[in-house]
Amino acid sequence: MKKYVYPKGIAGELLGQMVSYVYDCEVCFIDDSCIDTSLESFKHELTANGETIFLAWDKRSTLNDSTARILINKLNIYGIKYHYDSFFMISKMTANKLYNQIKSKKWDKVVAIEVSGMANDKHIGFLDDCLMSNDIKILYLCGTNLAYNRVINKIKTNNLAEVAFAVCMPCYYLELIDFVRCITKVSWTYKNNYIPTICIGHSLSDFSNINLDLYSKNFDYLCISGKCYMPNNSVGGGDLVTPICSGYLGFDNLVFRMYGGDINYNLEIKNSVLFAPYNKSEFDLFVPLINEVLPFYRVILRSRMVCEKGFWDSIYDIFEKPIKEGLLVIDDSGEISEYTYFQSFVLVCGATTSKFTFPLLSGSPCMVIGDFKIDSSLGFVLEDSKFLENIHKIYENKYEWCKKITEHREYEIYNFGNASEYLSNFILDNII
Repeated sequence: MKKYVYPKGIAGELLGQMVSYVYDCEVCFIDDSCIDTSLESFKHELTANGETIFLAWDKRSTLNDSTARILINKLNIYGIKYHYDSFFMISKMTANKLYNQIKSKKWDKVVAIEVSGMANDKHIGFLDDCLMSNDIKILYLCGTNLAYNRVINKIKTNNLAEVAFAVCMPCYYLELIDFVRCITKVSWTYKNNYIPTICIGHSLSDFSNINLDLYSKNFDYLCISGKCYMPNNSVGGGDLVTPICSGYLGFDNLVFRMYGGDINYNLEIKNSVLFAPYNKSEFDLFVPLINEVLPFYRVILRSRMVCEKGFWDSIYDIFEKPIKEGLLVIDDSGEISEYTYFQSFVLVCGATTSKFTFPLLSGSPCMVIGDFKIDSSLGFVLEDSKFLENIHKIYENKYEWCKKITEHREYEIYNFGNASEYLSNFILDNII
């Protein structure tokens, strides 16, 4: 049996994976980027066989609405039948098949974990491992093919087929899953009202001025990273959504890799200034500052090439000479590398949210440039033109900064490096 998905793309590949799971069939992708796979080349085959294709249009996300209208017009011109709401249809069929498979496995205590593929899914920390070590079965709901392939590889590599299962399921349809004990997710999409739902959240998100009850349709529980991020009673709420003092799970993996669980900032080896421009305008602003620093300190330049191409390709040419001389290193990894954390005694930045996490992981402060805020325990906003002078002061006082950051981390941040275990225990004690 063969099923057709149009077009391919990111949404199409995700839908194709779901179609393959539901029908246990071969999936043929139609895509106009190539003549051989174009709708034009398939139109006779499709109309002659009376095929109804799956249109890769996620109506709930609305992300590709304009493209979908163009494709629908083409399909109508050729007289080709298509499923108008393919993602909802296949998501519902996926949920039904999943229910029967879980039932046949005789799995009782099952927790579903959304994995979106964002930032290598660092946001879930070790939650899945912690739960599996307590005899909980895990159902991974993968929002991208990338996430799905990564999870499948983990299941195969670690022989987890008896305790874990993975399918593709877009975040906009998670409420269709109604047969697990609990769902944890990173998205703020609608929940199933009968399944306890926990939102893990991204990084050090600040919920201090948010009435959580306004989001009771999205989740029942929300993970909070630290005391300073906890919802303030003055904004109301707290009856429908429960905050969990878990801490940020995404720190756990990094802390384990960098310090083995025993956090010890080695300030002796820190000799570099880390610059992390968020976009081209910030990069242009930072270039003269980088040149000002280079005669005195080594520079690590954080590139966002993994997120977007364009001008980032040119930075190697702009700094060709200091790169060859070993005075400037470009960190273009998916996330800030461990090497960068270990070597940098200050982060110079603007819009990036790394200004909130870098100090906690490195023991070094941030110098923030622009109209942004930073806790005084983690760094400061540059309010004068004495940039290099401030860099010198930070280097001279890096031990004092480290002490201040450590005290902030220990007092303000919940379960730093152990948030996954905390949340796992919360689920076991309060939900399962």
